[in-house]
Amino acid sequence: MYKEFRRMALDDAKLKRRYGLECLFRFFSYGLEKRFCSDIYNDFEEITIKDYENGYFYGLEKYRAFHYYNNTSNKPEVHPKLKWVVHFDVF
Repeated sequence: MYKEFRRMALDDAKLKRRYGLECLFRFFSYGLEKRFCSDIYNDFEEITIKDYENGYFYGLEKYRAFHYYNNTSNKPEVHPKLKWVVHFDVF
């Protein structure tokens, strides 16, 4: 189900319909807080980078929020291209 959701959201985003992609970013941010899965986290990083390279910031916001509010002791590695976002104080 996740793979189909991701595929459809990315397909819609290519057509400039962003609602599905924004839902996917919310799923990443809130879902990974509840139950961490490294494969899904890697997708989160990859899709966030691509979305930012396409000129959008919503994924960056959700990625930043995930790391900002993540209170677990086992913090995931931050992709080198996204380190500036995690350490950027916007709140």
